[in-house]
Amino acid sequence: MLSSMTSYQPSMGNSSLRNLKTQMSSGLLCSRKPMQSGSPTEALMDFTGGIFMSARLSPKPPPDLWELMFKAAKSNSMMCCSSKPGKTAGNAELPCGVVTGHAYGITSVDQLISQVGTVRLVRMLNPWGEGEWKGDWSDKSPCWQTVSPQDREKCLCVAENGEFWMALEDLCRLYSRVDICCQCPSFLDGSSECHWKTSIHEGRWVTGSTAGGAQNSATFWTNPQYRVKVEKLSDDCSATQGEYNMLVCLMQKPDKRNRRMVKNLFLGFVIYEVPKEYQGKKLPASFFKRRYIAAVDKYRNKREVMARVALKPGEYVIVPCTSEPDETASFILIIVSKVETHVDEDSCDDNYERIEGEEPTPDKEEEDQENKKTLVHQLSGQYEATDADLLQGILNGKLLKGNLKTGGFSIEACRSMVALLDTKQTGKLTNEEFACLWNKVSMFQDVFSQADVSQKGTLSLKELQSALQASGKKISDDIFNILALRYVSSSGQMTLETFICMALRLDYMIQVFRQLRKGMTLTLRKRDWLYLSMYS
Repeated sequence: MLSSMTSYQPSMGNSSLRNLKTQMSSGLLCSRKPMQSGSPTEALMDFTGGIFMSARLSPKPPPDLWELMFKAAKSNSMMCCSSKPGKTAGNAELPCGVVTGHAYGITSVDQLISQVGTVRLVRMLNPWGEGEWKGDWSDKSPCWQTVSPQDREKCLCVAENGEFWMALEDLCRLYSRVDICCQCPSFLDGSSECHWKTSIHEGRWVTGSTAGGAQNSATFWTNPQYRVKVEKLSDDCSATQGEYNMLVCLMQKPDKRNRRMVKNLFLGFVIYEVPKEYQGKKLPASFFKRRYIAAVDKYRNKREVMARVALKPGEYVIVPCTSEPDETASFILIIVSKVETHVDEDSCDDNYERIEGEEPTPDKEEEDQENKKTLVHQLSGQYEATDADLLQGILNGKLLKGNLKTGGFSIEACRSMVALLDTKQTGKLTNEEFACLWNKVSMFQDVFSQADVSQKGTLSLKELQSALQASGKKISDDIFNILALRYVSSSGQMTLETFICMALRLDYMIQVFRQLRKGMTLTLRKRDWLYLSMYS
């Protein structure tokens, strides 16, 4: 006796609505021309606002492909697939009826019992509305005579409408990937006991700063890093534990309004487990020489890449990156997990910030230190008060020693310095305030000289990072990018004068933040405060 297994198809209403959704997911609204290029996964995500996962069919499909598609259809997730490209560019129809390099919608999956055994079928839709598969289980295939009349009546519809059935084995042979778009990947568990949670994080790769490239690059460790703490599953959820418990997606965020003008970089990400000795600490470059536990299978020049991972309870770091260093772009990192997770950007640690009152100074000869003390004493005792005009002359004459090739300290910069330390708001610095300012300026000059390894008299972005660390300041990657945008020249260099002005302002704003949050209500986060105070 012939009987059918349970079948599922997305609940999309009548066939007209189903055609519309498939056409929109393939990029077609009014003509075929927009379908000549584009990504079906991007169309699905833009249409639904959901997340996606992919199963690559070549060279070998994943062993759980049918189970994945069956559960996705049961949960009303949208699916599509892409046929393999042909020998020439563009679309060409093969003798079997499949169009090469083309996107097809998947409208149903079904498992039937035939005279030769169980067969797993996929119903597909060509968004052109014509051009169908001509092989086994197509509209006029004799295979339909091997199933029960009930199954034949339920599934078979002989019409030239672009929709057809195909065996799963033929799908894997003729198509390169299956894409699934859903609001939540809870269907992976086959149970509603687990509630998946989504967290979204925005970041940016900046040339010379946080664009470290792939793992084989010496600057890989400078990429943005995201710490993820994975908690233990609840008892109810662990009873339905599937193989994967997290979905990680990395999307390149276009900086231009016209998406077609944006060049897709080769994207990827790597996940490392963080041992106890590194937990709560900034990860050094040597850490990333160890073996990673998960990553994308390949860097791809797509708008978005993803990977399903299985992480046991513990702490991990996710490093989004591009295949080449020094490629500037914005990105969005999406982490969807059915376990409780806590995500923090691992680019700033307050434990590394300089403690109030501690002024780290580079090692200098005692004679040099004594000379500086003598100079400070002479300058502070020579004038009763120091205004911006007088300060400009002192800095350009005594600090720069008349070397004004880079322009020297401007009057506006000196006014800003006076304003930072002028506690009485008189527009002038007292002897004590001037001595404090001069000590800071001298310290930052020493830091600048040590960081200027190229001896060009300016700092590159890499050298600027080293200088900030040497001065005892630890800031997040996004704040560093803001500082670079605000203070670094278009050539990517920073002069001594600009570095001193920036370092003084940064030092002062951190102190103000600490003072305001003691005994007073402050709703701004530190990164927000630094953004407002340093970029404005």
